Amino acid sequence: MKYLNYLICGISLLSLLITSCKDDHIFHSTWIYINETDSPISFEPNRSEFNIGAKDTIIFTESGEGEEDMTAFNFVPPNRPFVVYFGNSLCDTLISGSSANKGEALLGIENYESREDGKNNFTFTFRFTKTMLGKAKRCR
Repeated sequence: MKYLNYLICGISLLSLLITSCKDDHIFHSTWIYINETDSPISFEPNRSEFNIGAKDTIIFTESGEGEEDMTAFNFVPPNRPFVVYFGNSLCDTLISGSSANKGEALLGIENYESREDGKNNFTFTFRFTKTMLGKAKRCR
């Protein structure tokens, strides 16, 4: 009976050790959107949820569970619009690539400036430029 108590105690300690050593791989990301144009910008869908004024900046943050050693290419941009509106009359319809990371403009993570701020902690910056505004067409 004495050995059974030691066995139960040993199993309990081992279980406690295993669960306390479980490493959740948490990530943190900061998404900075800079509007370098003289036009306000909004998105479709959720046009009312994303608005950035002319010459303005907005910031989103995210945290969650990810891979053990993440790189910038593990991330998918949080704002994935179909149409970007520049003011009320100009639009740019974006096309997503074949994978979650590739796509036009802010759909593709490769189009962001990325900076690693520590393990699994990244900052991504996207700039709306006059060149992008120049490619936009009149909305229908």
